[in-house]
Amino acid sequence: MWIIVGCYLEPPFHSTFGGSHCHFGKYIYANFGLTLVDDTHIYVGDYTMFGPHVTVATAGHPICPELREKVYQYNMPVHIGRNCWIGAGVLINKLF
Repeated sequence: MWIIVGCYLEPPFHSTFGGSHCHFGKYIYANFGLTLVDDTHIYVGDYTMFGPHVTVATAGHPICPELREKVYQYNMPVHIGRNCWIGAGVLINKLF
């Protein structure tokens, strides 16, 4: 487990790679049920708060059926700014 200055994550916390691609600023608060699909990097600015059951996803799949048959996946980093409040049940994902 890693220590971040003034950050608190209410359990349960879920991430694809154990949070190894998650970069949190100072004084982050996440209510229970935060899920980070960190197939690539997720950056969260200082003093950001997450409500319960928020999901942040960096992965996407093509809309073209032929590419899906080739098992393609796309990943784009997510940047969340400073002093943000992400309300309960929000889903953040990148559209490709």
